[in-house]
Order: sequence, then structure tokens, then C-alpha cells
Amino acid sequence: IANKKSATADKLRESMAALDAIKAQHAQVLAAIQANPATANMPRGDDFKAYVADLRTKSNAFKAKRAALAALSGELAVAQRTRDILVQRKQAADRQLQALEQRHGVSGLRTTRTTLEHVSERKGDVDATKANVVEDLAGLVQTLIKAVADKKAVLAPKIAELKALRASLGEVEGQHAEMKRGYDAVVLALETEIHQLQSDVRGMRSSVQQDTSKWHAVTHELGVVEVQMDTVLQEMKAYIGGGGGAGGAGESEESLLRAKGGFKTWRDMYQRKILEAEAAARQAKEQLRQVTEKHDVNLVQVHLFGQMRGVMQARIAANRKAMERAERSGGQRADEIVSVNEQRLVIS
Repeated sequence: IANKKSATADKLRESMAALDAIKAQHAQVLAAIQANPATANMPRGDDFKAYVADLRTKSNAFKAKRAALAALSGELAVAQRTRDILVQRKQAADRQLQALEQRHGVSGLRTTRTTLEHVSERKGDVDATKANVVEDLAGLVQTLIKAVADKKAVLAPKIAELKALRASLGEVEGQHAEMKRGYDAVVLALETEIHQLQSDVRGMRSSVQQDTSKWHAVTHELGVVEVQMDTVLQEMKAYIGGGGGAGGAGESEESLLRAKGGFKTWRDMYQRKILEAEAAARQAKEQLRQVTEKHDVNLVQVHLFGQMRGVMQARIAANRKAMERAERSGGQRADEIVSVNEQRLVIS
């Protein structure tokens, strides 16, 4: 019984040592697998579910082994206590046997025989344990190698697809950058043209206001001239009707010439003023006509500019929508963007 208990305790210790060695080797294998770049990507989808199921099975097996190990630990405590008792009995029996061996002249025979049996038994156990451990490690390594190869085979098409998508992404980004530069240039040109047109419109409006003011001033001057002409006509009627006897009022001829502005008669003076007023009126009418013609043309240009601006805003919105659709479709609508971008609005 003592030999069996001792053998069981030794076997348990050896098993625990072998288990620790297996765990250390397993940790080294896992570290080597994790260091491999081929295993950097985690499994996904059904592969991940299968991996989780396998891991759950291994976890259950580990828990069962841990429970068995706990039971063995309890049995070990009982066995150790039993061993202590048996050791004490064995020591007493050994002392008795040693005394008998000394009496018969064969001292140390039993110890030598027991030692040989124990060494032989331990050698067989160690060989069996070593064979099992090596077999388990070989199976584990083969399983891991197969799993790595399977993962590589599964991920190879996805990796190739990812490379193609990256290349397509680079092309799309280049097209997007080029189109954005063109868009920015068009927007800058339109903004410059809009600013110039607005400046022209402001200048034309100011010119129209000035010409309108001049026209009103000339109109008022014409009214004044008409009043003056009425006055001259009345004076001419009064002059023709009989003004010959009024010369004795004491007014000299020199003072009359100064009053008439150097003209001999009032008729000549007012005739000259009438001609000047008519010339000024014709000039004012011509200016008014030019202002009116330019005003209509400028109004038409402003209206056309508003329509053009609406068309360009619609074109910009369409380009933006096309670019957004191209970004969402992952580069499959590049031809559509190019066709939209090639359209131009020609303004004469």
C-alpha cells in the first residue's frame, strides 16, 4: 500500500510537471502564431463563429480537467496524510526488517530491491508520459498549421480584392482632386465675373441717374426758355404795336445796348438765346436717347445674368450630386462624373 501511495503521489507530481511543461510549450506556440503576420487578421463571420465554438469546446474540456485536477488535489491531501501514517509504519517495519537482515547477515537487501523496482516503474511511467506529451504536441502543431493554412486560403481572395479596391481608391482620389481643382477654378472665374458685372451694373445705374438728373434739368431749362420766349413775343408785339414815342423818357442809347447784351434789338438777343436753348435741348434729348437705349440694354444684360447665375447654380448642384453618388458607389460612376463635368455653358 505504501508503495502504491508513493507511486501515485509521484505520478501526480510528474503529471503536474508535464502539464506545466505542455502549457509553457502551448504558450510558446501561441506566441509564435501571433507573431506571424499571416495571423494578424482576426476571423470574421462564420469562421469566427466556428472559432468561438471550438474555443468553447476547449474551454469546457479545460474546466473538466481543472475539476478533475481539483479532485486529484483533494485525493492528494488524503493520500499525503495516509502516506505519512504509512511512512511511520513503514519506518517501524523497516527497522524491524533491518534488525532481521542484520541477524541473518543480508543487510540492505530489501532496500536495494525496492529501489530497483521503483526506478524501473518510474522509467516506464516517464517513457509513457513522454510519448503521450510528444504525440499531443505533434497533434496540436498539425492542427495549428492546418488552421493557419485554412485562414490564408480563406483570406487570399479578400486580400486580393482589398488590393484592387485600394488601387481603385487611389484612382478615384486622383480624379476627385483634379475635378475639385477644375471646380474651384470655375467657381473663382464665376465669382470674378459676377463681381465685375455687379460693378458694371452699379456704374450704369449711377450713369442713368446722372443722365436722368440732367434730363430733368434740361426740361426745366426748356420750360424757362419757353417762358422767356413768351415774354419776348409779348415784347415784340408791344414793340411793333407802337413804341416809337417812348424814346423821350430819358434813357440813353448806350444804356439800352448794355441792357440788350450788345445786340441792337431785343429780337436779336432773344433769337440768339432761343437758338442756344434749342441746341441745348437737342443735346439733352440726344443724351436722354442714349441713356434710354443703354438703360434697356443694361436691364436685359442684368436679366440675362440672373438667368445665367441660376443655370450655373443648377449645374454646380448637379455636379455635387454626381460626385456624392460617385463617392457612395465606390468609383463605379466615374464615367458619369466625367460626362457631367465635360458639359459647358457657352455665353456669347
